[in-house]
Amino acid sequence: LAQLVPQLETMYATGHVCLDGTGCLSLDPGLTELLADPTTDAATLEKVWTGWREVSAPMRSIYTDFVALSNEAAQEYGYADEGAFWRSDYDMPADDFATEMERLWQQMKPLYQKLHCYVRTKLLSKYGDSYGFQDGAIPAHLLGNMWAQSWENLDEASIL
Repeated sequence: LAQLVPQLETMYATGHVCLDGTGCLSLDPGLTELLADPTTDAATLEKVWTGWREVSAPMRSIYTDFVALSNEAAQEYGYADEGAFWRSDYDMPADDFATEMERLWQQMKPLYQKLHCYVRTKLLSKYGDSYGFQDGAIPAHLLGNMWAQSWENLDEASIL
């Protein structure tokens, strides 16, 4: 673990994507800012997102080793895996955590589905239907975040 973490951190920090007319940009701040900028066109957003996937591809095998070693360490302390170790910090047995999350998800799911539909419709209106809206999903590169894990930049895109 002590060798893998710095290796991943270095790869992450030194990775860059080269774009026509913009030069080569690292993840932070360059690519992150481009993805969050509501004036960035959809084609550039797609190049940034795809380019980072190419840069980060070699990290996958190292991260897989990291997960395996993390799971081994957690097992030495009596946990099924690293995830069970993380869940042990909550005020319930780790095995109950998934059940509680599912219960909460079922409560939030109708709201999420409506919000997803609204955001998808607004993005479709802004970018057109040539960016992968056909299957009902929102194309990840249009969400303003490299991992499509946050929609906080969408308000700046004038869709909310």
